[in-house]
Amino acid sequence: MESEELLGRFAHLYATFQNQQFFIAVANGTITPHQVGTYLVQDAHYVLALRDRLLDLAQLVEDAGARSILRQHSRDAGALPDVTRTIVARELGLPELVREGPRPPTCGYIDHQRRSVCNGVREGILSILPCYLFYPFLVTSIRSMAPESETLQKCLRCVSTEEQAHRWADEIVEVWDRIGLAEPSAEPEAAFALSAQYEAALLEMAMK
Repeated sequence: MESEELLGRFAHLYATFQNQQFFIAVANGTITPHQVGTYLVQDAHYVLALRDRLLDLAQLVEDAGARSILRQHSRDAGALPDVTRTIVARELGLPELVREGPRPPTCGYIDHQRRSVCNGVREGILSILPCYLFYPFLVTSIRSMAPESETLQKCLRCVSTEEQAHRWADEIVEVWDRIGLAEPSAEPEAAFALSAQYEAALLEMAMK
């Protein structure tokens, strides 16, 4: 299954994510350093927790290829938050944001994924899929407007390339396929829907 096919199954949730005010502000050049910094810091809290969930999932799966991908992604996730915090504090000049702990939407997202992984591999994988499948859109939005925005240019070191974002997404979908979870199952897919809502909530939070 391709990542685009899986996104098609949840098209209404993906559309809600794409239509967030955050992306509108990025596109029209009105996004502020504080808004970007708020999102990046809260996302850094989330990514640190995601690192641990990926390791948890790696211990649960039996397929060696899937386990390898999850472990590598955990290492990748672990390397990102320190870079993000440095950029927000030094490049954006917002050290007070870096000192903030996770806000309620971030805590809710982290707790949701922890519960999902505790409920098993299928629900756990579903809970992390929106992060991966939606990320290429965020990367494209920021990188496409960075040449026209000093704020966005300062953030590029903590935003992957578009190629990397798509590779990460495709590899997580490969995990999904390798462990035989591609058949629809309405009840566990609630884990995907709630994670998608939290992805949007983090963006909404940054704009307040």
